[in-house]
Order: sequence, then structure tokens, then C-alpha cells
Amino acid sequence: MNDVLKDITTEGAYELAAAIVLSALNDWQKICRRIRKGLDVPPYTIKRLRQFFYGSWCENLCGKAIQDQIIKKIEAEYAQAKEEVENDRKGISE
Repeated sequence: MNDVLKDITTEGAYELAAAIVLSALNDWQKICRRIRKGLDVPPYTIKRLRQFFYGSWCENLCGKAIQDQIIKKIEAEYAQAKEEVENDRKGISE
């Protein structure tokens, strides 16, 4: 097992960290697309992703400054998706 660990590079670790965060961001975008289409999204799915983005693991993977930027963007995207659905429901168009 030690030989395997020796083969892990810093660059590989950064790539893995980025892949984990990007996967969570892709999941978040899928949720927002479902909301925009008026489809149900299980509340626990949103809760679990928020726990990841707001949690220490995300901070460890990408740093506090980037984590803060991600949180700001995902919450804005979520609010926009909810607003679009509400406007569609009321018959309001942009």
C-alpha cells in the first residue's frame, strides 16, 4: 500500500479535490434545472449538498475564499430558479 501512496502527486491531489467540488456543483445545477422545470426535488438532496458546501470538507478541498464564492453563487442560482418558477406560476415573464 505504501507504494501506491508514493505514486500520489500533489497535482493529482488537487485534481481530485477539484473533481469532488465540481461533482457537487454539477449536482447543484441539476437540482436548479429540476426546480426550473417544476419538478420535485427531495429536500434532503438540497440539505446534503448545502452541508457539503458550507462544511469543513469543502473548505479543506478548495480553501475558505473559494468556498465563500461557491456558496454565494449556488445560493443565487437556487434563488433565481425558485423565483423563475414563482413568476411562471403567477404568469409573470421577463
